[in-house]
Amino acid sequence: MAKEVIKAGEKYHRVITPKLINRYLGPEKYKYGVVEDRDEVGLVRGLAFTEYGGDLLDIEVSIVPGKGELTVTGTLGDVMKESARAAISYVRSRADEFGLNRILSAQ
Repeated sequence: MAKEVIKAGEKYHRVITPKLINRYLGPEKYKYGVVEDRDEVGLVRGLAFTEYGGDLLDIEVSIVPGKGELTVTGTLGDVMKESARAAISYVRSRADEFGLNRILSAQ
């Protein structure tokens, strides 16, 4: 756009439209699907950060009968595991407020 301004000089006039934004800035970096457009029970959006950038992650949870223990699956690093433990601690601390079964607040 700066080149166009320099070439046209004072007579330069442009109305910025969505099409022009894509032309100047390129396509949108992230395209979200249907799931991300609405709330889903048991699904949250997480952010993974590394020295090379980051990524958005879909994190799923389910509650199953058992001892009330937290089980994480997949190849999670220590920071992500600690985040999961912190999240469950938060939920347990507010189980009554959230209307959750007492099993979550046990331990």
